[in-house]
Amino acid sequence: MIEPEGSKYWQIPKRGRWEWFFMRLFFAVVVWWSLPTARSMLDMVSQPYPTGIANLVDLTFFSNPEIYQVVYWVFCAALLVYVSGFLLPIVLPVMASVHIGMITIYNSQGATHHSYQLVSLILLAQWVVYWVPWVRKVFGRQALSLPEGRHWRDYAVWYSLQVIAAAYVIAGVIKLMRSKGMWIVDSPNLAVQLLKTNAQNYYGRLETDAVFEQRAALAQFMIDNPNITRLFLGAGLLIEIFAFVLLINRRWALVAGIFILALHWGIDMTMGLNFKYQMTVVAIFLVNAPYWAGQLGKRGGIGS
Repeated sequence: MIEPEGSKYWQIPKRGRWEWFFMRLFFAVVVWWSLPTARSMLDMVSQPYPTGIANLVDLTFFSNPEIYQVVYWVFCAALLVYVSGFLLPIVLPVMASVHIGMITIYNSQGATHHSYQLVSLILLAQWVVYWVPWVRKVFGRQALSLPEGRHWRDYAVWYSLQVIAAAYVIAGVIKLMRSKGMWIVDSPNLAVQLLKTNAQNYYGRLETDAVFEQRAALAQFMIDNPNITRLFLGAGLLIEIFAFVLLINRRWALVAGIFILALHWGIDMTMGLNFKYQMTVVAIFLVNAPYWAGQLGKRGGIGS
């Protein structure tokens, strides 16, 4: 059986050119997809509840139609160059700065959420990986050397994976901290959140959505069967807390990715909370279908 490259424990896997290309291609689509539209940005003429860098910088210039159009097309051009694999130390700062800036002012309107955070953090991680050695070279500092056979793409993917792992582990730990360790015990109380979601959807449109009755029935089931609820929701918490196992090797990343996707699918089906950007990022960097398709095409398949 052929052992997939990068199967050893806790080591940085080598990434082939085509594997890295498909990751850049698919991730570029996610980055573009997650950027706020012109219509939504043009309404953000103030930042009444500043978050992050909005406390230091006035980001409302993004709401200027002329500025937005220029920034948007520069951003799209940077995405295309990113996919090509050229000038990464230059285009990644552009992509990360624009994405973080627009999302920050979006979150400074009083309704902060974390749908886009993972995308911004991965951009930031890849920026640092490519920018630090480039800046050292520009300023005549001693070049950073890599082990023989290594490329910066290996580290760009590795730190992207670390960002993903950290995001989920932190989410799980915060649940425990804020509940004082009682999150699993108290998890049946999430039935109230389901009913709240139903009420919000109804009073927002004065009509029920496709899963209105499903949420109501599920909420009643959670109330009537608290231990079963604790079992399933506790499993979700464990997926978050132990997400760091995705760093063990490629197979663990694949398995962790499948479990995380299942977690998000379950949340979407039950609570109507869509994590589409997180799911696509997990599919790109953890499930990594192009790589495993290539492995299956080799003699012996994935191996054991």
